[in-house]
Amino acid sequence: MRRQFYQLIIAGIVVLSSCKKAQQVVDLSAGLIGKWTLVETMISPGNSVPWTKVPNGKNSLLLFKKDSTFSGTFSNSGSFHTTNSSTIQLISPDQTKSVYYYSLHSDTLITFGSTCIEACGFKFLKVK
Repeated sequence: MRRQFYQLIIAGIVVLSSCKKAQQVVDLSAGLIGKWTLVETMISPGNSVPWTKVPNGKNSLLLFKKDSTFSGTFSNSGSFHTTNSSTIQLISPDQTKSVYYYSLHSDTLITFGSTCIEACGFKFLKVK
């Protein structure tokens, strides 16, 4: 009787310890979804440069869609995915990949190109 009791306890421990909490999937791209307009650029020729405002009427648009595609006048269309909370990869239809480091601050998206020899940044505002 005592042996069956211990076996029952051990079986209970095994069953309870094998249960795992469901992992919550976090969509890192959720904040990117929507239409963005380019408002400032920073292209360095080798020295430190300030952000430069984009002239009115010259603003490029960038649209990130829920189906993980993007389009607009800023870049070719294609697909995108976030590799972590600070890196986004844009993939063109010919499978060319461009990686950008990004940060989101309220309705401002700031990106920095990873392939630039010197600093290059693009500042977007969310279109409401």
